[in-house]
Amino acid sequence: MNKLQEKLIKGKNTKKFLDGEFTLRTTVIVLVVTVMVMSIATYFINDQLTWRHRTNSILLARIDNFEQRIKKSPNQPSNYVELGYAYFLAGRLNSAISDYQKAIEIDKKYYPAYLNLAAAYYESDKKENSLEMATKAFKLAPKDYKSLLIQGKCYADLKHYKRAEISLKKVLEMSPANIDAAYELGIISEKQGNKKEAIDYYKLASSFDPYNKEIQGALKRAQRL
Repeated sequence: MNKLQEKLIKGKNTKKFLDGEFTLRTTVIVLVVTVMVMSIATYFINDQLTWRHRTNSILLARIDNFEQRIKKSPNQPSNYVELGYAYFLAGRLNSAISDYQKAIEIDKKYYPAYLNLAAAYYESDKKENSLEMATKAFKLAPKDYKSLLIQGKCYADLKHYKRAEISLKKVLEMSPANIDAAYELGIISEKQGNKKEAIDYYKLASSFDPYNKEIQGALKRAQRL
């Protein structure tokens, strides 16, 4: 074997060693990164579970609190509304509806019960019931735009677009920075083929929340029409 062959063989062995060392280092790095990612993911999952557990505990405590209050003061409508709202947050819509109805039985003119009942019906996909309660709520408190907002959304879902526009435009008159009303008006305008109005309303909604992906997506969609 001459010196040139020896050098070539040594060179190949060195390359094999370096390749092996590089592969080993890469494997170690990948393992470390994987462990770190898994640790972070586990942290966030545990954090989410902890947050949910705390939230559920708070809601259960709130439910128990207002149930005790109702036992002491069974004719106080506000207690039923508070209990109903706790059920609403917990996703127990039927229980929420039942308590709001009890509040109305006690006081036929108790505005918060009608408003919250309208919201609970809306979330239960009972749009006609929601519309009825929102309309009654607005009659009891015509200066509060929240019942008008629910009313407008119900009209829109029931495809009564002209009525929806009237309600939602009133919301914007009463609450000029109301993002929900502006966005809903954009959807209604788009469905009716009014491209310019849709873009204007989406831009208005976007000005209140520039980083809202849903609104930005709707705006881009309308601009492509």
